[in-house]
Amino acid sequence: MLDVNQRIEYTINSPIRVQSISKSVTSIAIAKLVDEYNLDVNQPLGEFINLSNLNIEKSALKSVTIEELLTHTSGLTLGDIFAMYDPYAPIPTLKKSLERAIDFNSSMANKFYYSNTGYNLLEWIIEQVIHQSFEQYVKNEVLDPLNMTNSTFDFHALKNKPKLAGYSITHKPIAMYVYAEKGSGELFSTLNDMTKFINYMSTINDSDWLDLNLTFKTKMLQVNAEDIGIYNFVYDGYGYGFYIETLKENDFSIAHGGQGAGVMSHFHVLPNEQSGVVILTNSQRSWPMIAHVLSLYRRMYGFNMIKMESLIYIEATSFAIVGCLVGGVNIKFKATE
Repeated sequence: MLDVNQRIEYTINSPIRVQSISKSVTSIAIAKLVDEYNLDVNQPLGEFINLSNLNIEKSALKSVTIEELLTHTSGLTLGDIFAMYDPYAPIPTLKKSLERAIDFNSSMANKFYYSNTGYNLLEWIIEQVIHQSFEQYVKNEVLDPLNMTNSTFDFHALKNKPKLAGYSITHKPIAMYVYAEKGSGELFSTLNDMTKFINYMSTINDSDWLDLNLTFKTKMLQVNAEDIGIYNFVYDGYGYGFYIETLKENDFSIAHGGQGAGVMSHFHVLPNEQSGVVILTNSQRSWPMIAHVLSLYRRMYGFNMIKMESLIYIEATSFAIVGCLVGGVNIKFKATE
């Protein structure tokens, strides 16, 4: 159900925030930008972007590269995951949000350190290069060409705006919220549109409708960061906006999940098999179901075991742990200063 109390059913065209799956779409937008403007993903930002309008200490930021942002190896910290705002109230600008969020952990430089801030910085880079809004650029270059006509990084562009974001781990309704930044987790999409996305990704090596740069695409779909900490439990590494898992011989899968207040999402694609699955839910209790669906998908098509299936075996223990950690969290909107 999209809304249990109002008895509103979820359909394949119901919009829902896909959270960090947004990063995969942002990565593809960066691929288009790199090709269109002949950018070098290994060139320090300070050499081609004017950083003077960011009111922060810039010494570390100047040397960061697009590739480091794409692979979470810049040393940037996670960012404020609780900075959520009422969609109908004023929110900070992207610039102001980045000025608050940009912070480096020097011990993690050149190491995988998952960072929402890094992908929000990619959003800012796009806007600095093209002098156009991020959401409009992604619409023009990625979403519209893939016929994802009910997907947007702008909540207010949705035709049917949901009132609820979803349900907490204790099954409490969570009011709709937005982020000040878009690149890391603000994509709203539908099951129908996300099916189009995984159809594209499953055939990307044979018929690339977006005509991505071959070098970028190769790096996007291969392990660039191998030691990814706890994520190594279910993946073998991270590419450009995608987790990578080696299945057998030369076969592999690409995937990304998303989770936030009231939402859990996941997709898994096997490009060599031209097959994939996407799961969108409006509940923070969904990860065991996601693991079971992936297991069923894999067994139906006779693929090798996907590491995410292993979550099934720690389901009971982890539910208790997650319930203790998250169950008492109170979600409140942040006020704009």
